[in-house]
Amino acid sequence: MILFSYDYCMSDFKISDIPPTITTNNSARYEVFDNSMLVMPKVLDVLIKKTHPEIISVSIKDVDSSLTYNPMDFSAIERFRLHISVSFKQGIQPKGVMEYYSESIQDLFKYTYPEHDFVKFNVIEMNIPNPPSNRELFGRLFLPEQ
Repeated sequence: MILFSYDYCMSDFKISDIPPTITTNNSARYEVFDNSMLVMPKVLDVLIKKTHPEIISVSIKDVDSSLTYNPMDFSAIERFRLHISVSFKQGIQPKGVMEYYSESIQDLFKYTYPEHDFVKFNVIEMNIPNPPSNRELFGRLFLPEQ
């Protein structure tokens, strides 16, 4: 008993018979919200500052949206990536690079909001203040306060 005949299948095969594949559109960028209106949730903001005392503020700079498709029922799933800026306290150096803080904030978000697995974080900016110059330090000591 022959279950598969190579010659028969190849002779009847046409390129147009191949079904189109379902792909994700990760490179598409959609206007999601007015970025100036976006703020970090208070609970997450407090948790970030308690976990990383060197951070003074976290702000959302931009957000991207992408669509993927559920392979089981082909429904569209929208996912969001928040690009954030982290500012540090004067005189305290960061514990790591941008990837370190991206992963840490992502983990904190995951633990705080486990049902929102469609949100990811990406630190794109780290604001580290310069230490005061000798001129500034001298002025603080010897000039009258105004």
